[in-house]
Amino acid sequence: MCFNAGKSWYTGWYTEPGKDGHQDLNYFDTPGQWWKGKLVGIDDYLNNIFDENEHRVVTRTPGLFMMFNRAKGVNAGVKAYRNQVVVVQQWNKSGRSNVLATLDEETSSFTYSSQHYDFDVIVKVCEIAYPPIITGPQIIGGTASQSSTSHGAEASRAIDSNLDNTWAGNSVTHTEGDDDFDPWWKLVLDSEEVVGHIRVYNRGDCCGDRLNNAFIELFDDSGTSVFSINMGTAETVKEVFLGSAYNVKEVVIRLQGNKVLSLAEVQLFVAIGGPSSSPTRLC
Repeated sequence: MCFNAGKSWYTGWYTEPGKDGHQDLNYFDTPGQWWKGKLVGIDDYLNNIFDENEHRVVTRTPGLFMMFNRAKGVNAGVKAYRNQVVVVQQWNKSGRSNVLATLDEETSSFTYSSQHYDFDVIVKVCEIAYPPIITGPQIIGGTASQSSTSHGAEASRAIDSNLDNTWAGNSVTHTEGDDDFDPWWKLVLDSEEVVGHIRVYNRGDCCGDRLNNAFIELFDDSGTSVFSINMGTAETVKEVFLGSAYNVKEVVIRLQGNKVLSLAEVQLFVAIGGPSSSPTRLC
């Protein structure tokens, strides 16, 4: 998957028939020419939350390429330029991309002057919108497993509806630690569900930092990864709003290295608001 505007353009990404996400403004050659439109992120395009008559993914103007680096879905874990319009310069297919500007509602304008043209190119972000996904009832039903088990703390404890997050409550999972490299916990739902929100309960009586930088990854019924994110700093209860609605059959939470993975409870909630795009409007 490519999130670089110049490379995406030259390799032809996001140009499926009936879903052309490219806007070519390279014909601009005189002062006063302009274009106004909406950019959507990669995840919206891939999940068909995209209208060819209204949305674009990549634009090209003289010397510049632009994309909206929406931190959502397959791109949720991106660390650089999150939720910003990234302006890069790349002169040809094999050339190197250089980031010239990152724009959002605080820094909303960029003026590009080049010796190759006798006019300036001005890029302005008018609005960045994040329409919410409304989440509904909890999803019940599935089978839990994990990479290893220690102290009898089975994977099923994380879906037993018992929110006691202490070890004495017998409702916290536990993998083997040093003998288990890259430990994981997995939930396979009884049927594929439309998910919009995940709530993760951490162990509360000690060792909460074990969940630092844990990854959540979601898979659909075909086994295709549809969403992944690094949860960052561990919290007692971590709310993970997916920012869209995803068809989910399997949930995996994993750590990297020889570590203990402990979970008190994992809850999934239905998305009832329906998928909605999150366009950035350029003006």
